[in-house]
Amino acid sequence: MNIDFFRIKDRSVILLLVSMLFQLVSLILYGATGLTEFTAELSSAVLAFSILSLISGAGIVLITVLGICEKYTKKVLDIGIYVVYLFGLLAWLFYITSQVNYLVNIFVAIDGTKLTAAFILTVLFFLFAWFAALVSAILYRASNKLSEAKANE
Repeated sequence: MNIDFFRIKDRSVILLLVSMLFQLVSLILYGATGLTEFTAELSSAVLAFSILSLISGAGIVLITVLGICEKYTKKVLDIGIYVVYLFGLLAWLFYITSQVNYLVNIFVAIDGTKLTAAFILTVLFFLFAWFAALVSAILYRASNKLSEAKANE
């Protein structure tokens, strides 16, 4: 095959880093703009899943880049990279549910409240974070399949 699996794995790690950057930016945006007249406190679930996504992503990047025990951790990383995606997706979903009063007020249009740029950006950054982690996980798995195919040749 002409496809070099190391290049795919590099792209996967870069996408995971991009996902982590989006997750960090969305977490900062949420921390800065999450308290409104509709939400009295920040959601602990959003904070927890965002932080878990960042920690697990950093662990996977370090293990992948440093090549720590790659022979033994290949299956763990195959699953672990999907965990980053899952945590990012859960953070996004919990963010949407934590803002349900705000969204209801907008759609019912009781007092003329409109969507704010901060809300839209936070939703988009959370969305980009879990989507980039999902694409990264798919590429990572593809690179492992290619490496197994090359080893069998």
